[in-house]
Amino acid sequence: MHALRAYSTEQLAWPGWLARFVGRVRTTWPWLLGLPVILLLMLFFGVAGLELPTQAQWVYADFIPRWIIQLIYFGLTALVFVAVGVSGVGYWRRLDEPRVRSGSLWPHLAPLFTDMLLHRRFRSPHRDRRYWGHLLLVIGFFAALVSAGLAVDLYALLYDGPISLTHPFKIMVNLSALPLLVGGVLLWRERFARARAVGYATAYDLFFIGMILVTIISGIASEIGRLALPVPVACGIYLFHLAAVFTLIGTSPFSKFSHVIYHTLALAHCRMASPPAR
Repeated sequence: MHALRAYSTEQLAWPGWLARFVGRVRTTWPWLLGLPVILLLMLFFGVAGLELPTQAQWVYADFIPRWIIQLIYFGLTALVFVAVGVSGVGYWRRLDEPRVRSGSLWPHLAPLFTDMLLHRRFRSPHRDRRYWGHLLLVIGFFAALVSAGLAVDLYALLYDGPISLTHPFKIMVNLSALPLLVGGVLLWRERFARARAVGYATAYDLFFIGMILVTIISGIASEIGRLALPVPVACGIYLFHLAAVFTLIGTSPFSKFSHVIYHTLALAHCRMASPPAR
């Protein structure tokens, strides 16, 4: 099933060459992590010079200006939305080839997304760990989305110095990482503890979960590093964290996360499709 999901994404996602590259993550994962590191190093060095902070009270914005990060990641997110839109529309049209749909898609999306976000189909005595793993990932994802948006867009406009660990924004960002970390660990353990029941994990299946864990752990390490580690080490961890975020966002339309889109559209199609004509 896991291999079939990866193959289906390769056939459906756009652009196809990138979907195939991510689909072969067993051998391409060093490139998926390494290329963003090289790309970001070149961009940051070319624009900001990557000079290490020398003052006692410093923030990562002294190393890499916030506006560069915002420009790169807002642009990357826009490209991801384009890829998801093109892939989703193409899949939606393919589904309608053997059947004739009736009605509008939009009324079906809200209940389907609710079912998927709450992961009701995973709720059973034999799937509790998997259920809580998926649910915590969803909660953490949206919490991180909201808190990171507030931290980047609002806090950057109001403050310029180091963020106190007791500040509400900092507490909110740190708390959003907790469900992501716990959910990722639960799913990672589930893949190996119950391999025969849930299917043997493939590299493609583990890559998305692994990237979530790498992103969260490197983010926590960069936060601690600014306070407790030498400046070069802390800045190196921060660069790796930014590259991990880049990989996580950039590969999302082609990783296991993409099944959220395709599965939702398939369920909507089943609700709207009439039986094939005989």
